[in-house]
Amino acid sequence: MQRSMIPQCLSAVVIAVLASACTGAPDRDEQNNEIDPGQEVPEATTDPTGDPEPTPEPSADLAYATVNPWGPVLVDGDGYVLYLFTSDWPSGWGQEAVSRCVGPCVDQWPPVIFNEPVLGEGLDAANLGWFTRDDGSRQVTWMGWPVYRFGGDTAPGQASGDGDAQQWFVVPETGYTHLPTRNESYTWLVGMEGRAYYYLADDDIGTPTEDPVSWCTDACLDTFPPATGPAYLPSALDPSDVYTFERPDGIEQLAYRGRPLYTYVEDVYPGDTKADGLAGRWFKVDPYALPPVIEDLKLDFDNLAPGIDFDVLTVPTSRGNVDVTATLVVPNVSATPNPIALFDAECGGSAAGCTGDDEDLFAAGQGQILVAQDPTNDVEPDDAASPAQFTFDLSVLDCDTIEVVEFVAIDSKDTSFSTIPGAIARDTFIDSGFPNLDPNLLGRFGGEPILVDQGVFHLYVWDSGAIDDLTIRCTSESTWWEDR
Repeated sequence: MQRSMIPQCLSAVVIAVLASACTGAPDRDEQNNEIDPGQEVPEATTDPTGDPEPTPEPSADLAYATVNPWGPVLVDGDGYVLYLFTSDWPSGWGQEAVSRCVGPCVDQWPPVIFNEPVLGEGLDAANLGWFTRDDGSRQVTWMGWPVYRFGGDTAPGQASGDGDAQQWFVVPETGYTHLPTRNESYTWLVGMEGRAYYYLADDDIGTPTEDPVSWCTDACLDTFPPATGPAYLPSALDPSDVYTFERPDGIEQLAYRGRPLYTYVEDVYPGDTKADGLAGRWFKVDPYALPPVIEDLKLDFDNLAPGIDFDVLTVPTSRGNVDVTATLVVPNVSATPNPIALFDAECGGSAAGCTGDDEDLFAAGQGQILVAQDPTNDVEPDDAASPAQFTFDLSVLDCDTIEVVEFVAIDSKDTSFSTIPGAIARDTFIDSGFPNLDPNLLGRFGGEPILVDQGVFHLYVWDSGAIDDLTIRCTSESTWWEDR
């Protein structure tokens, strides 16, 4: 498995090199721009973290200053941190930026207004731009995004507005590769240029042990290029949610919470989401409400060694080992633990081998089957009034929801389900509407999935007491990827 976590230092929320101490700039006479010899030079103050307050070049209107923990961020000529608003649209693709901070918003977040700002050392003039607001003022953009000050910052170097409403963020030197933008109805993930990210519902979602699998290949990639490169994230997004994996074609693709990310070539303006819902397969990425991870886990008996007299049979899955036990249920009397046999077509491990009814358990091509033994003769129980109860402990799978999707019962007259163990009469299950299976065929449950309560599932099988192929659906709504 080729997987690369995005290093913490590659996100915008990095552990920055602490700012070195520096003195504050002396006051200047407003008329001649010279130091007034009668004034004292103030001492440098510190931000709440105890780091020296950053001071840009005195002559610069815009500069970078090191602010903990982001590293170099954009500040104005007075050293106040500047912010972008992710509900805005950046400039580019032939159109001006759009500010959605209007009305009362500008009282708290005043736009940065300059006609010809002087740039400090290290600032690339290509990142500078302007657009005209509705009131006629000329607001500065940086990397295409309108920039603002925050009214809650009371001193240079403070950044108390970062993360406000999960939409206001400092402007780091690196910019961002993933931003949560929002309109009146939705939140979705975009790049610094405002281009939306998408996921493909057909892709196999990555797990803690397996990389994602992208089913967008060949010509599909011409329309939906895979997202690549390092990730620089704002504080509202967790760096552990983004990682890279290597595709079979060698491309290092970015994944968000286990889902491969793509862009769409027909999105030509910031804010376009033309592929959202396309063919019922492509969807924009909501970073806070991504659909849960759903995995179908097959309990495969065929890869286990056959044998008899198992008190507990352990079946491996990709999310952990499931323990299976069996009990012979005598209605209204007792529930006696039974050993389990795992038979192949020759009833491997059985002292008597396959004879009589045992041979009838196998259809052509049938794999290994699980049998609740009669402890007296090493064969399956043959009492229509006493079902074999198989108990599957699924709690180890760490799923938020577990459902039984499908199973196969072998040569069974009636098969039913319960999440309550104990001695329950056969008619109780029949009357509850569970399917009766043809005694001469493989009985396959294919109806609505059955919800499993508290991670323990009990399957009752009459007559033969033999089963095969149990499929469990595991839904994870928790952020398991944080523990990768």
